[in-house]
Amino acid sequence: MYIANEIVLLNPTFKPFCSDTLIKDIFEWGGIKHIRHYGTGTSLGFPTGYAVAAIHYSRGWHGGLVFSRFTPSNNRVHLTAGTGRQNEFIQADLLSVIESDTQPISGK
Repeated sequence: MYIANEIVLLNPTFKPFCSDTLIKDIFEWGGIKHIRHYGTGTSLGFPTGYAVAAIHYSRGWHGGLVFSRFTPSNNRVHLTAGTGRQNEFIQADLLSVIESDTQPISGK
């Protein structure tokens, strides 16, 4: 079985931390590079009110964790349930996050 080197899941923020076994498995495989908070599940059209985040897992990653929050600017559509376009904006935002996660840190 093959597991990708870079995985991004959009799910309730607490999910990777809900069991000791899961945490151990994550550390054995790699680690969490970035958690990007998007709001509540209900605001994004999910049937739950838990905080929802995109969690970027990376094979072999043992560096630091970035925790950021999506904040819509005036030139972007707000992510609200029922717009029908929230997935499109989340995907575009996630791509920019993943690209920044994979860039080398300047000065090193």
